[in-house]
Amino acid sequence: MYRVHRDLDKLYPGYKISPGQAIARLLIPIYNFWGFWSVFATLSDKLRQEAGKVREQGSTLYTLLIAQYLGFVCEIVFHVLGRTSQAWSLTNWILLLLMSVISVVFALAIRRGLRLQRDAVNGTVSKS
Repeated sequence: MYRVHRDLDKLYPGYKISPGQAIARLLIPIYNFWGFWSVFATLSDKLRQEAGKVREQGSTLYTLLIAQYLGFVCEIVFHVLGRTSQAWSLTNWILLLLMSVISVVFALAIRRGLRLQRDAVNGTVSKS
């Protein structure tokens, strides 16, 4: 995420979140509950301000962000509930598998959106 935000600052001078801020928002416990949303919603919003495929990828990223964030919250809830009952263990495994799949798709969407934006800025691909 440090490199992604370093590149974002090159693509968008004055980008709202510095590389160090992104790392802090994602890694500091409790702060990351807000920070996770902040980092990726800001990225999604920036991509959705563009045109064509870049905008579409920003919208896809935002949809995946909602799924990822809801999964993140559910994971916390099930973890807390799982401490009191073994019955939640199967649910925890299913949630872990689902969150893993969503995380991979989310990461690929981020990568694709940034690649589209970089190519559009470099003029190698049309934004439309």
